[in-house]
Amino acid sequence: MVYKGTFDGSQTIAAQGITTIQKGWFWKVTVAGTTSGVNTPSNAGVNVGDMVIANVTKSSGITAADFDGVDNTESSDLVKLAANADTDQQDHRCRSEHHHQHRDHGFQVRSD
Repeated sequence: MVYKGTFDGSQTIAAQGITTIQKGWFWKVTVAGTTSGVNTPSNAGVNVGDMVIANVTKSSGITAADFDGVDNTESSDLVKLAANADTDQQDHRCRSEHHHQHRDHGFQVRSD
């Protein structure tokens, strides 16, 4: 993901100068609104603090359907995964003086 700046939900996408997008580019909403046409799963439009993420790569004909709105109040599995990763990392450090292999989330981690 690449942060591209701020997003104004009260303006059209074209009025914001967004003329090309790449999948994964994202903007942080600083002005709430519905004029942009981008919605979050829980709201019509976007609110301050939400994220708008490009879901395709395009250089013309960009529409609201080319973006996903992410509500800043939705619970996120990413937050849970980050917390789990932190716990796993602390556990790994506690046992780092021992040689072992640990499997977690499909990745193999070794400490030598």
